[in-house]
Amino acid sequence: MKTRIYFLVLLVFGLFSCSDLDEMNKDPNRPTGDMYDFSRSQISTLLRAGSTYNGAHMFQRVKNLHLDLYSQMLDEVPSGWTNTRNYFPNDNWTIDYWNSVPSWVSQLNTQISMGMNDPLRTNSVALARIWRVYIQSQACDLFGVMPFPTYKEVVANPPYVSVQDQYTEFFTELDEAVKMFDPAKGFLNAKEDMIFKGDMDLWKKFANSLRLRLALRVSEIDAALCATQAQAAISGGVMSSASDDAKCPPSNLGWGNDYNYTLLFAWGETQHMTSSFEKLVTNIGGIDWPADVNATTKPAKIDPRAVVMFNPSSDAIWKGVPPGLHPDNVNQVPNTRAEIAIMGEFLVGPESARNITRSYDLMLYEEVCFLKAEAALRGFASGDARTEYENGVTSSFTRWGVEGADVYLASNAKNTAGTSADFTDMTGGGNTPLEKIITQKYISLFPDVSIEAWSDKRRLNLPRFDVPAYRDPAVYGSLPSDFADPSSFIKRVKIPENEAINNTEEYQKGVALMGPGGDRNSTKLWWDTNSNKCTSPQ
Repeated sequence: MKTRIYFLVLLVFGLFSCSDLDEMNKDPNRPTGDMYDFSRSQISTLLRAGSTYNGAHMFQRVKNLHLDLYSQMLDEVPSGWTNTRNYFPNDNWTIDYWNSVPSWVSQLNTQISMGMNDPLRTNSVALARIWRVYIQSQACDLFGVMPFPTYKEVVANPPYVSVQDQYTEFFTELDEAVKMFDPAKGFLNAKEDMIFKGDMDLWKKFANSLRLRLALRVSEIDAALCATQAQAAISGGVMSSASDDAKCPPSNLGWGNDYNYTLLFAWGETQHMTSSFEKLVTNIGGIDWPADVNATTKPAKIDPRAVVMFNPSSDAIWKGVPPGLHPDNVNQVPNTRAEIAIMGEFLVGPESARNITRSYDLMLYEEVCFLKAEAALRGFASGDARTEYENGVTSSFTRWGVEGADVYLASNAKNTAGTSADFTDMTGGGNTPLEKIITQKYISLFPDVSIEAWSDKRRLNLPRFDVPAYRDPAVYGSLPSDFADPSSFIKRVKIPENEAINNTEEYQKGVALMGPGGDRNSTKLWWDTNSNKCTSPQ
């Protein structure tokens, strides 16, 4: 009888394999690598760093003192020391970003290489590959030729990579990453993924939308590549409503981690409208200046979003400052802080209660609408350009809390550049369908996605800008000063001088890849062909 009992006991325990017993012996409070994807916390940290320039320090120096000025969306009127508005290089403001981007990419590379053959980490790897492209593409469109660390091998000093080769890798990475996602496997949770709250489908849409953005970037240098990538992106599924927006909320933890335009205001470095922006939004759409907004100097007709984006100055004046004023003329009559329209309270809140929790826009649905509109208009992809254009404008009106999109879109009233909102109206200079699309795209990108506005300016010379009043004479003294000539505007940001001193051999190889002009801010990036699509008469 005892023999039988022993046999049954052994049989029962035999039903459990060694692995089953191992699972029973695991402490859930002390997870191991096969229980939890430890890459998630590191990727989470890099999502925030790549979205916000890792806080106020780099945000001000890169975003505000370069991208906002070069896109002519904003000007820091009180600050005469802002020499980047005059196209002078300032290494002290770019060196930290230059050093940070390869570090962030390398950290993502580590997570990719560690997880590439681990089924548990397939979704984290897919996300890391997408985010790696986002971070690098932002820096590439700023500096151009630069190091792009690879995850396929560890290189102590990553070589410089041409812009063309970077873009080739961007497209490959985005294509492969989207296909890696597996809904049956684990992913970041809502706390770890502050952008899409762990929604894998939204990350796929973001990746394809980013692919579409980068596809249009190469429109002038390689139309066939543009078409191939645009079609693949759209067929893969891009953002289809504002609920798909890519936004990153600030952490609000410690200094420099609020919505950083509010911090600039706290420093007294208020943000103001430029004359270029004013000319794009004046009269277009034929809508009256809002009766409830007091201003003594103002246009009679205005794009209603513009009055939300910029409020009248303290002297009740609504006008823009000419870009690139000489330092001696900054904050001087007639362009003092009290005379120039100021960034609206809709964005930063009133002085007594700043809006420190506003999320950073990374990519919005309306940008995708305008990308699809351009792709359809120019034959890069199928679709209806007018429908996409009007969808983008309507979504933008809703986002800024204003009414009248239907009236606006039916109007042939033209802005100073000659552009009307009615897609079918093509009378006069400055009024081509492409100029309409890029003008509306520009307005919708304000203020967080100014790098895209600057990229469109370099790619198409659109929308119409005023030439800065004073530019670095050592570089621009012999160059045109004509709004219709793309060479009149800055093309890139120069690599910090420390790199030439401390990484001489690789730096010189990089300069050789830049082509004619070398490491100057007037040197075109690979995708910039000096194309001029601007037909404005003035």
